[in-house]
Amino acid sequence: MQHLRTNLLLLGLTLAVCGVVYPLALWGVGQAVFPARANGSLLTVTAPDGAGRVVGSALIAQRFTGDEYFWPRPSAADYNAAAAGGSNWGANNPKLRDRVAQQLGPIIRYRAGSTSAGTGPELRTPQQDVEAWLAARPTTHAPATVAAGFDAWLQDPANRSKVADLEPVPADMVTASGAGLDPHITLRNALSVYQLDRVAAKRTAPGGSAAGVRDEIAELAKRRSFTPLSGLVGEPLVNVLELNAELDRHFPVPPAPAKAP
Repeated sequence: MQHLRTNLLLLGLTLAVCGVVYPLALWGVGQAVFPARANGSLLTVTAPDGAGRVVGSALIAQRFTGDEYFWPRPSAADYNAAAAGGSNWGANNPKLRDRVAQQLGPIIRYRAGSTSAGTGPELRTPQQDVEAWLAARPTTHAPATVAAGFDAWLQDPANRSKVADLEPVPADMVTASGAGLDPHITLRNALSVYQLDRVAAKRTAPGGSAAGVRDEIAELAKRRSFTPLSGLVGEPLVNVLELNAELDRHFPVPPAPAKAP
């Protein structure tokens, strides 16, 4: 009987320490020292009515598709935190190449001042060249859209000079992270013509200086950037959700011009 009481006492003490005291101590330290992180790094913005509204967690990527926002990395999990997971597609996997080509087809650009872009008031675009290339091959098996036909256009040796004139694309703009939920993009990605120019154009008021807004947004992105491990590893990153929240605060999207009656 004495051994039974001793074992029950040890069991009760273990449950109290491990199941009550230790969790409460961790909770108390978290709430006292870093409450924001302990509560999920939630980001709150002020709504038009003045009330605070939680828009997400700075630890989890969200789908941003509007031209007025910076876009996150692609997500194999469709940005679903309950189904986190990478695609596990290697660099030589046709599925990865097809996904990247379809993503880049509608947005790819020629470098400014390149021979393929031309020098006239209306610069030539890769999309025009892809459409012309597809039109010259009207077979039943040919892709019908720029997004679907871009990769085939890339691989045609006749287009080698045009491909060399394409604007380089940051790797993290077209590759997913291991969990599909990486909330960061590289600063190089944010400042690229594929992101910064598009965002600045949408946030410039009619008659305003697009170049000035672009420079200010670039400075904002640089201020919000950081390098992992205090600069010891990798290149500068920026949190997409936090950066987009700052955009809405400092560079609101101008209202659409009123339609003539």
